Amino acid sequence: MYQHYWVGLDAGHFETAVCLIDAEGGILFEAICERKSGPIRDILRRFGVEAAQCLTIEAGNGTQMVRELRSFGFPVQVVDVRKENNFGKSAHYESVLKGRLRYLASSGMAVENPPGVYTLKEGYRDVLASIATRNDVIKKLYERVEGLDDLEVYSLKAGEGQVIEGRVLDKGPADELTDKKYIVVEALSGGKHYVPVGEAFNYDEVNKRGLVRVRPFDHSTGKADHNIALIAGQNEGVYDIEKHRAYISAEQSYIDEDVREPYLQSHIKRIETLVQNEAATELGQGRYQIPDDVIEKGKEISAKINAREKKRFYPKLDILSSHAPEDMVDAKKKTWLDKELYKRGRGDRSITDQSLETALQKRQQWLVDNKFAMIQSNGDFAMKKSVMRDLSVMEVHEEGKFLATKAGLTFNDHKVSSDQAYTYLGYTELETGKWAVAMRGKELQMARIGKAPDIEKGQKVQFSEIERGLFEMRAAEQQKQQDRQQSSRGRDDDNEMEL
Repeated sequence: MYQHYWVGLDAGHFETAVCLIDAEGGILFEAICERKSGPIRDILRRFGVEAAQCLTIEAGNGTQMVRELRSFGFPVQVVDVRKENNFGKSAHYESVLKGRLRYLASSGMAVENPPGVYTLKEGYRDVLASIATRNDVIKKLYERVEGLDDLEVYSLKAGEGQVIEGRVLDKGPADELTDKKYIVVEALSGGKHYVPVGEAFNYDEVNKRGLVRVRPFDHSTGKADHNIALIAGQNEGVYDIEKHRAYISAEQSYIDEDVREPYLQSHIKRIETLVQNEAATELGQGRYQIPDDVIEKGKEISAKINAREKKRFYPKLDILSSHAPEDMVDAKKKTWLDKELYKRGRGDRSITDQSLETALQKRQQWLVDNKFAMIQSNGDFAMKKSVMRDLSVMEVHEEGKFLATKAGLTFNDHKVSSDQAYTYLGYTELETGKWAVAMRGKELQMARIGKAPDIEKGQKVQFSEIERGLFEMRAAEQQKQQDRQQSSRGRDDDNEMEL
């Protein structure tokens, strides 16, 4: 006896929605395809619906689609929804509905009480949508990733995301028509996760077999509320726009001058939202009374706005290891393996992956061989207190020697001087961040910087230390101009004192 299927077709001007349901009411496939019978035939055959099997279509009796499907050999049975009475009296359709209700009940989306009477649970449509999404994802990945039975689709809804640490199995475009991307992560604790990552800025740095941490987007509040609270705390609970502008100039000089005003305006816009939601009071002349609990109130306001607008927030990506840990057992730099061994020294042994376990053992031996760790008399492994810093220094030293040799120079590992001009050669990214590479004479030096500089290679530059071990780099002419301005202001101050 042939399996019976029900196929719903909703034909639009340019495309057709297809839903394939089995005799028990379970959804086998949902998709949008071209308004042609050929793609629908291919879909049916992909799911094992052969031409000899009975096929019921919800459509008009004389449609071109029906005629073409019959020409392919499908014995099409039509339910015409335009004839409500006939539709309602269809014995087969009634059996499909009952099968569908039984499926919903068995899946926890409906309750049967009394027998034969079903109540659909609130949110069942969202559950069905998530099932359909998971099915679509599995169909997309089945040739790319093995073992998808335990696959979960990462939720983008507020409050549903989770922190996942694991190995990257796959990456690619989530939608061929946009720039949105996805990654597939196998969690270190077990299970696979399909994670839409939107247009994550560090997506290109994600490599297969590398390790990442997925964090849900903190949609509740941003840094603006904290900054508003900071300025208000310095001014007896009053946020003053002009005081904030002065604070940015004096305390946040690392913010480029051309973006300082837009940065301030973003805070003013947030203040207006707080006022509208009675979480702040406008006093006039750019001043606002801010309550002590403005951060908590801001969280509640943002959560309500996000829920109302049904916003989707893509998670954040932290790259734990850009390369497979198995390939980093003898790396002359700080690695994820070192951090994990340090955690183990504090009692954390949550990893069960055998491949990672082997890599950790090999890295442990490498650290011992290179005097970064030791095996104590009781047999315990112990890392030196300075191991992380020493490994970071080693990475910079090794990178500096490599770049210097490549450029025919000698590497100087001393700190750059603020009173010297250098020739900018570019920058490199290490585990410790971004490092500017510069030349003076026949020597190459490196300096850690906060962001990629907007300076062309070959330009003369100067460095100034903005905090311990972190430098700001400016074009030499720009630095000279700034020095002249400061000198001029100093002379003006002296003249005022003489008067």
